[in-house]
Amino acid sequence: MNVEQLQYICAVAECDSITAAAKKLYVTQQTISKAVAKLERELGVQLLNRDRKGISLTESGELFVLKANKILVELEDLYSINPLLCDDEDFCGAATIYCSNYFTYRVAPKFITYFSDRYPNVQLHFVELPAKDALSLLLEKDRLGFITTIEDFPSVSQTAGGIAQFKTITVYDDQIMLLCCTSHPLAQQDQVDLKDLADYALLLSSNPGIEDFFAKQYKMKLNVLMYSANMLSSIEVIRAGSGIGLITHSTIANSNLPNDVAIIPIAQKPSAKSHFVYLKNHELTPLEREVVKQSSRILSNF
Repeated sequence: MNVEQLQYICAVAECDSITAAAKKLYVTQQTISKAVAKLERELGVQLLNRDRKGISLTESGELFVLKANKILVELEDLYSINPLLCDDEDFCGAATIYCSNYFTYRVAPKFITYFSDRYPNVQLHFVELPAKDALSLLLEKDRLGFITTIEDFPSVSQTAGGIAQFKTITVYDDQIMLLCCTSHPLAQQDQVDLKDLADYALLLSSNPGIEDFFAKQYKMKLNVLMYSANMLSSIEVIRAGSGIGLITHSTIANSNLPNDVAIIPIAQKPSAKSHFVYLKNHELTPLEREVVKQSSRILSNF
């Protein structure tokens, strides 16, 4: 059982519809259906009545949702232990975030919905940029940036004088997994060593620094077939066995991958770390602190 399953079943209960819940949470209907079905198997009880009339909670489902909602409220309250992430006020004004495609793809949709519902006087602007360009702009303008690095390897940020000029708030640590077709030789292993990847054509994120990370950390050169901003958009290449890819755990959890695609853990457990960055002499505004807080909440619930 995980937080995501609780969110899904509570959203279905609130919307009286899996379709409406999926739209609200920006996931597919299949994602919610599979998560709820798995939850029912884990609990050994039926939570939803499914018939031609639609979806409704069973008696056990009503009790579960009641308790699940309480848990989600308590989880939300946990963020108040960090004073940097704790503000309770009617926010207004505007904030601009220079961010990676990871942010615009994974976080921004839920983020916009959250703020538009609660703070109608707030204007948010997301400017998608490579990390090096985001950091260069941050040196010129007092704004908030969002970047992703591989581990704590600084290569992604070795621009604009280096990351040392910025304050950093790490909001998420996402494990990286291998994606390949089920007939691929690596799919027969329980886990793979990073050095094994050098033997195969690789689909790689378009974020800079990844190749430097492998070269300096593992003394290996990657055989890059193509760069992709969204690994799921290149899934047909992987299914055909023409290449293998690296994908984060949260992306897998929120996707419906074909049955002929295998997800293999990597022995070294590399991770993609997401950080907010801003100039050391910049004081975060209350609105920017709320941006950091809600981004951390959304990412932690993947």
